[in-house]
Amino acid sequence: MLKVIVNRLLVSVVVLLGTLTLVFSLLHLLPGDPVNIKIAGNPVSPEVVHNLRHEFGLDLPLYKQYFQYVGKVFHGDFGKSLVDNEAVMVKLMTQFPATISLTLLSMAIAIMLGVLLGVLSAVYRHRSLDHLIRLLSLFGISMPTFWVAILFVLIFSVHWQWLPASGVGGFQYLILPAASMGIVGAGLIARMVRGSMLEAINEPFVRTLRAKGLPERTVMYQHVLRNALIPAVTMIGMLLGELLAGAVVIESVFARQGIGRIILDAIMAKDLPVVQGAILLTASLYIIVNLIVDLSYAIIDPRVRET
Repeated sequence: MLKVIVNRLLVSVVVLLGTLTLVFSLLHLLPGDPVNIKIAGNPVSPEVVHNLRHEFGLDLPLYKQYFQYVGKVFHGDFGKSLVDNEAVMVKLMTQFPATISLTLLSMAIAIMLGVLLGVLSAVYRHRSLDHLIRLLSLFGISMPTFWVAILFVLIFSVHWQWLPASGVGGFQYLILPAASMGIVGAGLIARMVRGSMLEAINEPFVRTLRAKGLPERTVMYQHVLRNALIPAVTMIGMLLGELLAGAVVIESVFARQGIGRIILDAIMAKDLPVVQGAILLTASLYIIVNLIVDLSYAIIDPRVRET
């Protein structure tokens, strides 16, 4: 188990360094000089331009800029915003709780609803309930997240006036945005769990368990479901990236603050350090979640610990 943890940690560090390098390269390949963006066409003296280039480290050779950049990132320094000169890390951390609470609640809805529907669909396969769940799952996957969000606002906020349509506040402000994102993920997980369980049902070990006289409920929920969870766990790890990307749209639809809104505003203002920092923070979170997913394989399936 220790070997598995060490291997996954090393892979995560390599992926994080690759992400850092890619983001740094894109920043320098994209057209536009950060100094020109900072002064925004205002007439300034060459001395001011020189001082700004020195402040951003742009007067250094590229390889020195890279190592300086990596060193700062590992110390939690993402630079300063070109718009308001505020530290990027401070700006991101003030909005991070809003995005992480939205993402976690969305994932919780997607996992609970998706696993429940997937299990029911497999247990009652080829019956009316199975057909209904498959239809609902297809509906959830096919509908764009922003369309589901607008539909929920019209039904639950405008027509029934049960929940607020926008803003940030108590738990009631989270329900509609999280449900809009979670339903799409639930459809994906339900289809994955159903397919994995149906595949596991035909495995020889299931026939052996039934031949030994184990109750069908024990076979399905203690053995078949456990073996079917590995591909579903992989889907859950990948789903985080989808939810974080979807937060950009959902936070705009519901007028919520968060990392998504920061990225959108920074792109519009060409505030490259903020875009860079937000992408790195999101990528780091995605890497951490996938590390947890990889380690969970060893817990779910003992064969992984032996490889």
